[in-house]
Amino acid sequence: YKTEYERWFVNRAPEALLAALAEAGFEVSFQEASVTHRTWFSVLATARSSPPP
Repeated sequence: YKTEYERWFVNRAPEALLAALAEAGFEVSFQEASVTHRTWFSVLATARSSPPP
């Protein structure tokens, strides 16, 4: 279930923003919603690099 805000954000998020998030160490994943045929994305707040020892 997506809220109205999530729908607004997903439908208008520029590729540059997604690229910047990925560059900042966030995992950006894309999902194709088969029912609506829209591409949804989710940003996971997990750094790709391993934590320091």
